[in-house]
Amino acid sequence: MSRQRKFTCYVGDFETTVYSGQTHTEVWASALVPFYSEDVKIYHSIDETFEAMKKLGNIRVYYHNLKFDGSFWIDFLLNEGFKQAYEDIDTFIEQTLKLKLKNTKSKAKWN
Repeated sequence: MSRQRKFTCYVGDFETTVYSGQTHTEVWASALVPFYSEDVKIYHSIDETFEAMKKLGNIRVYYHNLKFDGSFWIDFLLNEGFKQAYEDIDTFIEQTLKLKLKNTKSKAKWN
C-alpha cells in the first residue's frame, strides 16, 4: 500500500501590467487562496509570493491559466538559479510546474 502525501491545496492567480507603449509585462499583484476558503492572501510581486509559499510548507497551487502564469514562474525561477528539468510522458501531455524545497537546496521541474 502506498503512502498518501499530505499537502494543502491553493488556487493562485497573477495580475500583470497592461499599458500603452508597453515593452514588457510583469506581475504587480498575486493571490493565494486555500481550497474551500475565502482567506485570500494578496502579494505585490512574484518574489513576495514565492517567499510566502516557502513559509506555507507542503502545498500544491493550481493556476487556472498555467500557460500564462507559469511563464512568469519559469522566468522567475530560472533567474533565481533553479535549473529546468524535463520529463517525458508517453501516454499524455500534462502541464505542471513542480517546486521542491529542502533546506537550502531547491529544485524546479517543468514538464
